[in-house]
Amino acid sequence: MNRDLAIGTGALLLFAGIDYLSGSGLGPGEPALFRLALPCAVLAVFVGALAAWRGWLLAAGGVGVYGLLQILSSASHSLAPDWSYGALPVVAGLMAGLGTSLRRAYAERIAARLCREHFLSTEPADRAPELPREVLRLLHVDRSVLTIPGLVSAMLREEAEARQRGRFFAYGMVLCLIALYYVTGWLWALWVGLGVLLAMALGAAQRFVLSARPPLAFDSLLAGYYELAALEFAEALRINERDTKARIGLAIAHFHLKAYDKAIAQLEAARQMAFERFTVGVWVGVEKLLGLALREANKPSLAARALRNVLAIFPDDAQTLYDLALCYRKSGLERRARELFERAARLGHREAASLLHEGRTMAVAADKGSDNPGGSL
Repeated sequence: MNRDLAIGTGALLLFAGIDYLSGSGLGPGEPALFRLALPCAVLAVFVGALAAWRGWLLAAGGVGVYGLLQILSSASHSLAPDWSYGALPVVAGLMAGLGTSLRRAYAERIAARLCREHFLSTEPADRAPELPREVLRLLHVDRSVLTIPGLVSAMLREEAEARQRGRFFAYGMVLCLIALYYVTGWLWALWVGLGVLLAMALGAAQRFVLSARPPLAFDSLLAGYYELAALEFAEALRINERDTKARIGLAIAHFHLKAYDKAIAQLEAARQMAFERFTVGVWVGVEKLLGLALREANKPSLAARALRNVLAIFPDDAQTLYDLALCYRKSGLERRARELFERAARLGHREAASLLHEGRTMAVAADKGSDNPGGSL
């Protein structure tokens, strides 16, 4: 609370000093919005980055209090109030939100870079460095991406959110340019705003042409028509070979059709593109599917590497522990497999518990047989 009060008061006092140095006065002159919009925006971005989401309220509140005092002071001196002060808290709130978003994006970018280095590390699976807990807290990865429906949902959701953010910023730019034209009469601002609208329309048309097939293909995939989905995804990739979600969808279809080598080829290609296109959540889902495909293709050592990457994000996922234990068992590492089966069983994985029970039963039977090698008469 004291920190918030100090930041808000500091923003108010600093903004008052900026207003004073810019030549404010109670008499007629240039509106405050023209004089102070840029300093207000810079201050708000700094406060927003410093105080996270509270910066929105602190910056807008500090600037708003000062603007209200100026309006009341003008009224008390029987002067025409400068109502443009009322627009400055809105500018401060929006720019403080931008500062918060930039800070969060910077932190998430660092966390994603660490994850990418971990995923692409050439270290052996058993000596790969663990990710710091601070990185894991920044990622906010939903565990549902470890299932195929969850992975598909995450891809489509992230793409829709990216388009929505792009439209929001584009429309905001257009409104600002039109407002600038309305206030100043600068014709170039109107033409630039109309150009942005035209670019948005052309981009939407292009995305419609290039992305018409993948949503239909995902419907076929989730309905269980894997051969039809594979054909539709292949056609989408023929139109646009950089369509990452279509490549991942094709890999999922191949996986269900037990064409594991084809699924591995598509996933390894999509893996590189997913680092650029999607967040860590989709990376983890792709890594889990790649690990399962490698295991089914009888490549347990490579599968173990991919599954350990998943466990770096979700260290207590029982199903992934069980899948990794199966890889170790295929590789002949029975001791490590047993340790992971025990961890998975403690987390409630029934198949792991069943395998451990069967193993104990067989061990007891073997001990009894060794005690009575001749059998009973």
